[in-house]
Amino acid sequence: MLRALTRKKFLLSAGGAVSAAAAGGAAIGGLGAMASARTAPSRGQDLRVLGFLLGVERIELAFYERAVRAGALRGELAEFAAAALIHERDHVAALEAALGSAPAAPAPLFEVGDALTDHDAFVAKAIALEDAGVAALNGQITNLTPERLGTGCAIVSVDARHAAWIRDIGGMAPADGATDAPLAAADVRALLQRQGFLA
Repeated sequence: MLRALTRKKFLLSAGGAVSAAAAGGAAIGGLGAMASARTAPSRGQDLRVLGFLLGVERIELAFYERAVRAGALRGELAEFAAAALIHERDHVAALEAALGSAPAAPAPLFEVGDALTDHDAFVAKAIALEDAGVAALNGQITNLTPERLGTGCAIVSVDARHAAWIRDIGGMAPADGATDAPLAAADVRALLQRQGFLA
């Protein structure tokens, strides 16, 4: 229990740092079209990249909101979901702030079976989602201008800790190898679709 509480406190403080960086802003919708090729960063590309990452983070936020609301998770798994929920709210706020004024988007719709109420199903979906989030961030943050790069880096470091924590709960190694392969936006979308997070 001491290990879980220590990790929880660490993650909560890390999430607060991201929240402190967010000021103002509004929502932007969905997982818009993204080029997979590397191009010179620009303000327009920042908007596309941040909009795409916001869509991914909104899916994560909705998943944890629904799991916590269902109230079926117990022990360290419940602690993880509650901590991740706080962080994902901060991530969404930080990305919205970085984007500036933009239209609000509806809550993501997805079908994840009994993952909101069953321990093993939740762990499997959360691992897939957190790994997808890290791969999405790794695949896109180098496309950002220096002014926006910090936002992506602040988020990916916390999402990577989420991934390590939920993998530990699931009895898996925190990482499959010494490095992670970034994913292009189309590959992230395909992964999320296979997992039921996108129609």
